[in-house]
Amino acid sequence: MKRKGWYLPMSLAVLLLCTAATEAPEPTTETYMKGGNYYIEKTYTLKNGEDIDHLLGASFELNGYTYHQIDVKSEPVVEVLTKEVSQTAETTVSSESSGQVAANLGETKTYEDEDGYKGELKLDYASIQYAATGYTTKTYTKSDSKMYYGLSSMDTSQIAKNIWSGGVSMTLYDVQWIGDNNMGSGDTAVGNNYNAKALYSGTYSVKIPTAYIAKVTYTGTAEKEISEQTAYTLTYLGEKAEMQVMEEENHYLPFFIGGGCVLLLLAGGTIYYLLKRRKMETVPSDLDGLEEGNEIEDIPEFEEKGEEHETI
Repeated sequence: MKRKGWYLPMSLAVLLLCTAATEAPEPTTETYMKGGNYYIEKTYTLKNGEDIDHLLGASFELNGYTYHQIDVKSEPVVEVLTKEVSQTAETTVSSESSGQVAANLGETKTYEDEDGYKGELKLDYASIQYAATGYTTKTYTKSDSKMYYGLSSMDTSQIAKNIWSGGVSMTLYDVQWIGDNNMGSGDTAVGNNYNAKALYSGTYSVKIPTAYIAKVTYTGTAEKEISEQTAYTLTYLGEKAEMQVMEEENHYLPFFIGGGCVLLLLAGGTIYYLLKRRKMETVPSDLDGLEEGNEIEDIPEFEEKGEEHETI
């Protein structure tokens, strides 16, 4: 089975991921003094649900002081998202009056959508469009005048009976004669040339809308607040570093005592073993007393009980 090649790279990858997961983010730091004591606040911003246990309980030294964590607070980090939105509306008015439109619909509208955006929209007066919903007909009379100069007599045949003025057909209904010597008596004027002012009138009809549909647009900015991160503020209280050193020495004293006892036991055991071994090497062996050439007699084997043997 040759699967050992992937084990080491996989283990290193897992180790790197665990290290990255527990690496503390860079905090923002604030130092201040209160009541004669030095404090440091470190604020870490983490994603919601991210573990903060690796940030808690740590101490550090700075400028001759040892700082211990004494408090932790958290609050959500709020981010405001915005977008430009518009809404249309319409209303019925009796005339093309923006005042009537605003009175009917209001100058502002409250906006809220399914995505959570909220805001206030304002009426865009430039966007108002009117469309007539019905008409009525009205008739009007129009009057006009026209001057005629250098007429030889006061004969009305020299004056037009009908004229067009402003798209309206008008009919002559009166003539005012003016002599060049400004002398006249009744219908008779004395002089060689005459001027005449002809008066005309006519009627015309106009279709007037009875009501309008006004369409308008409201525009504005909508906002939505989201919180995907949490800010944790850790407060540390500073103490003199000398006090911390004494505390650390007292803290590790039991370990030093225990270690010394272990070393003493190991040394005693080693000495005992060496002495025991040396004593065993000085004791003569039981075989040393045997002379050379002496043989050890064979020890006969015992027969099992109950068996009979014949002597030959």
